[in-house]
Amino acid sequence: MYNTFLTPGPSQLYFTFDFHLKQALSERIPSISPDGRKFKNIYQVLKNNLRTLLKLPDDYHILLLPSVHVAKEYAIRNLIVKESFHFINGPYGAAFFDLSVVMGKKPLRMIALEGTGFDMESQKLPENIGLIAITHNETFTGTQFPVSDIHTMREKYSDALIILDVSSSLPFANLDFNIIDCAWFSVHHGFGLPAGLAVLLVNEKCLIKSKHLHNKGLVQGKYLSLDYLTRLEEHNLTPETPNVLGVYLLSKVIEDMLYKGTDQIRRETEYKAALMYHLLETHRSLLPFVNERAIRSKTTIVVEAGNVSFWKEYLKKQHFIIETVKGKLEKSHFLIANYPTHSKESFEKLSDLLQAVEKPVS
Repeated sequence: MYNTFLTPGPSQLYFTFDFHLKQALSERIPSISPDGRKFKNIYQVLKNNLRTLLKLPDDYHILLLPSVHVAKEYAIRNLIVKESFHFINGPYGAAFFDLSVVMGKKPLRMIALEGTGFDMESQKLPENIGLIAITHNETFTGTQFPVSDIHTMREKYSDALIILDVSSSLPFANLDFNIIDCAWFSVHHGFGLPAGLAVLLVNEKCLIKSKHLHNKGLVQGKYLSLDYLTRLEEHNLTPETPNVLGVYLLSKVIEDMLYKGTDQIRRETEYKAALMYHLLETHRSLLPFVNERAIRSKTTIVVEAGNVSFWKEYLKKQHFIIETVKGKLEKSHFLIANYPTHSKESFEKLSDLLQAVEKPVS
């Protein structure tokens, strides 16, 4: 019997993955040239599918990179002069802030306690701030930055670039990319694919900023500029040898998601999240880590469990694989990923298994 991976990333493979992998191998996709017509067609289809799935405006570019870390480096190098403002409520936001410091920038930040949100009414950013960085879904704290607060940021700071880490919230998140300028994600979270491919989304406003910094000599070397990346992307090329198989599989999985429909994906995600949070609110030994319902993540549910090792072993015997939370909460909290590949039936079974144990063995 196969295990069900409720880990946040890499997570459970998308349920059509095996079929598409076999098809890719039969077509010898891993052997095709990344400069050839066939790969260019695959890249174009991927862009078309992703643009439709996310309702991306026409001025958005879809850039393929080996990892989110590389995407962050491009964003810092091309979009930040000196100061940026970072909302931090967990390790993902903190990592981007720390990388900005390492790369010689002078970022500002607002830190929320883990499991809590931000007091947006009292928060005032510098009026001339050039970039606002937000982690839409903090994977290991189970908190989500409300979309309404993103709209507030756009209204108050219309000239600033707003960039989002959407790694563990897509494709569930219903975001308006007309008010967002840049975003990135890895495919091994909600898209149910193996690690090794990331997508960086940038609009024209980002390109103007990048060209401005490049002309002032603040971005060294054309190969590190967004302008260079986007000029290649317009011809369906990448600066480095791409993960050809990963690009093909991502295109196919997004095609499957479009066939299913984003409304259906969101309804199922909402159902599974509601099922799990109801269990946690009524269970004798398990609690939801995030108390405020408005900021609870629907895609990465963090559980306050006490004896985490018991729950990991208990669920593993039932073929469910969970992951502990990183950092100081590691021994007392675990995480349940809720992505499109996780079926309603698997969550109903998981709920029954957790409900069957009122108190774990110490």
